[in-house]
Amino acid sequence: MTNVIKEIGKDNVTAVCSPNGAMAGGIVKALENPGVTKFPPITSQDAELPAVLRLVPGEQYMSATEPYTAEAEVAAEAAAMKGPE
Repeated sequence: MTNVIKEIGKDNVTAVCSPNGAMAGGIVKALENPGVTKFPPITSQDAELPAVLRLVPGEQYMSATEPYTAEAEVAAEAAAMKGPE
């Protein structure tokens, strides 16, 4: 993100879609370093507590989470089929 900011300029970052809350935190820090105080919309997926806490002061726009039950069931079935190595 730091390289992107250097290349396009801090005032030209219009939005950032981060794959997870931890990366969104790094994006916020990368924007803070050159002095950004009004953040563009920054989103993440996973609704980690630090990401949710960034919503209150406006550092992050949103964080989404999805039900993981179906994924967990498929992963458990795959692991059971593979068995021990």
